[in-house]
Amino acid sequence: MQELLTGKRRLPGCTGDWESVQLTKVAKLESGHTPSRNRPEYWDGDVPWVSLHDSKLLDVDVVMRTSLTISELGLLNSSARLLPQGTVIFSRTATIGKSAVLGCPMATSQDFANYVCGPEIYNHFLVRLFRYMEEDWKRLMAGSTHNTIYMPIFKKLRVTIPKFEEQVEIVDHL
Repeated sequence: MQELLTGKRRLPGCTGDWESVQLTKVAKLESGHTPSRNRPEYWDGDVPWVSLHDSKLLDVDVVMRTSLTISELGLLNSSARLLPQGTVIFSRTATIGKSAVLGCPMATSQDFANYVCGPEIYNHFLVRLFRYMEEDWKRLMAGSTHNTIYMPIFKKLRVTIPKFEEQVEIVDHL
């Protein structure tokens, strides 16, 4: 996989020891939510809220702003969660496969699968891996109204990763 991601067989200092892990064992999976649109007080607040309106913004590595915001009241009165800076977000509906790292605490719509990475996985490596998996995502799409990848897929998802230091080295090289 290192060769596929970087074009080189071995980067300096890399061991080549990669492990297949269930992603939820090394990163906490979170979903998003949309506060009620019938409650204007839930909108236009101080909480950045990533939605499908932001699809074009997800071509960058780090998302710093969003098209829409929600209020603290909207956050408190919905299933939306304030995700920490550094969370990896993945668009799982419509524009499937767009992925980035949150540059500050934000919430997302339910169109996103979000991973709060633990110490075993580098968030920027996970973004690169998700982007590399484009063909896999196409195979996993389902739905009659619009394409989506359902949350149980993300709960069971396995990835192959090297040690953390090697993940950083690969991302630095890319």
